Amino acid sequence: QHAPRAEISVTRFPSAARMQMERIDRWTEWVADVSSFPWRYTTSEVAYIVEGEADILPNDGGEQVSVRQGDVVTLPKGLSCTWYIKGKLKKRYKYVTDANAYAYKNMENDHPTVGSVYSGIPEILGATNINEHRGFNGILDDERKF
Repeated sequence: QHAPRAEISVTRFPSAARMQMERIDRWTEWVADVSSFPWRYTTSEVAYIVEGEADILPNDGGEQVSVRQGDVVTLPKGLSCTWYIKGKLKKRYKYVTDANAYAYKNMENDHPTVGSVYSGIPEILGATNINEHRGFNGILDDERKF
């Protein structure tokens, strides 16, 4: 019997107001140049792609996922994959519990009007080339106490 496939989830066009609420600017920053490397996630990770783009190919035969500037990607615990970074990639990430990873993965997209709440978000996140503003619409925050 095979374990269920660990699926990568990408959210596009979430709200910038939610990004601020989630304090993505305080998440750990990671930067890489053109490269490819294998990785196994022993803890679920949620990442915001500040700059660049990459392809993530699950090693279990799952579908390749492309991420780009402005995307929020959920990488579940147990995922083994290979990253193919196409140019300088800058992301902010945090590790989350399985329950929080499920919440991030299953959030609904939010489509605010251009020019509404997006003002200042690229600067907050340190982006250098944001052509499309896409924010984050997370649901739970590890640091809150319920």
